[in-house]
Amino acid sequence: MVGGGGYRDGIYLESSNNNRISDSTISTNNGNGIELGNSNNNYISDSTISTNNGNGIELGNSNNNYISNSTISSNNGNGIELGNSNNNHISDSTISSSKGAGIALYDSYENRIRNNKFINGGLHAGSYSYDSYGNIVEDNTVNGKPLVYLEDEADELVRNAGQVILVGCTNITVMNSELTNTNVGIELLGSDNCLISNNNISSNIWGGIILMDSNDNIIYGNNFINNTCNAYSFGLANIWNSTEEITYTYKGSTYTNYMGNYWDNYTGSDANTDGIGDTPYSIDGDEDYHPLMEPFEIYFAVPTFEFDTGQPANPYPSISGKFVGTIEANCEIVTDELYTYACAGTGGHTEYALICNDTWCAEAPWGGYERDREKIVFNTTVVLMPHEQYNVTLITGSYPQIHHNKTLTMPYGEITCTKFIDANGKVYYDWIPAIKLKKSNWEFQRS
Repeated sequence: MVGGGGYRDGIYLESSNNNRISDSTISTNNGNGIELGNSNNNYISDSTISTNNGNGIELGNSNNNYISNSTISSNNGNGIELGNSNNNHISDSTISSSKGAGIALYDSYENRIRNNKFINGGLHAGSYSYDSYGNIVEDNTVNGKPLVYLEDEADELVRNAGQVILVGCTNITVMNSELTNTNVGIELLGSDNCLISNNNISSNIWGGIILMDSNDNIIYGNNFINNTCNAYSFGLANIWNSTEEITYTYKGSTYTNYMGNYWDNYTGSDANTDGIGDTPYSIDGDEDYHPLMEPFEIYFAVPTFEFDTGQPANPYPSISGKFVGTIEANCEIVTDELYTYACAGTGGHTEYALICNDTWCAEAPWGGYERDREKIVFNTTVVLMPHEQYNVTLITGSYPQIHHNKTLTMPYGEITCTKFIDANGKVYYDWIPAIKLKKSNWEFQRS
């Protein structure tokens, strides 16, 4: 059918309600895959809408529609575009675009976007303005990492994200993230006093970072590489370097200086070879006065720490069982692997590990008697913040080495036994399996 713009859409519905499109393949159209204009209460499900030159699905002035369990892509437009469209539900779909956003919201309110996988082209909240409010965005991923959308939030820490959108937020910290291969790595829309640091922002279709009506944000210690445009900053002043001097090492010498960001298109010189550019890098009306000559990781030796109980002088008595306890670190610990010390001549190991706090859990299953049977890998990166308590459950096999202590104190924290129930059902309150959490961490500190 021919769509409203004079080009050919796969399906075009105008002022049409209560329709169902399912189990369909809609592809290689010159226009949109599906276009709904002034159409409400329609269902699109279990369909493949792919490689269309316009948008995969376009909703204009259309409300209360449901899109689910579908694969949606676009060659030149957005995967899904909502204009003046409210209270629509988009869920459980795989959405991508080679040149646009996975989902773009323009003047659209109270839509629910849940449990979708974005492959390139993540979420875009408005035409460089924060004109789409009241949307619920939850449990989505971009290229396998969380898509973080915060609206009217304050005092939050965001890390390990794939894309970040802040709408009307204050005092948000975004760090340790790979913001890559989406439409915009990070958008700040009407958001102030945020810290953006220690992120790799690369290969984004429209831009690395966009700031609109956002003031007094601090952006430093990031890598901007291979973005169509590294940064846009409209309207208000932001700070693109550290507000205090930082000590770092560059090419074998130690310096103390203010530090900005690494920009792959910076053309300035470094006459004194301290790793900081001699001239500013311009971002619209702002300036990075201390641009880095190389990616920020070059300037810092990465300390490697281990939350390690060590091996007890006498690991016996020992038997397999279930350990329940707590861990409290005295520094930030980042780990994705748990190692178990085995008693000599045995196959001691951990068959299952669970680490939780009130907001998240990480699990590590055992892979069987393989070459590295004593190591198990968590299903997500585990970040233990200093002086916070985390619940730990370990199910051990064979004969792990055991510390016979109620609480064991180590250089980087302590582990406490709530109870250990052995394979025969006997309960102990001072048995702690000997384990090691491998971790590495470096980050800029907030000024």
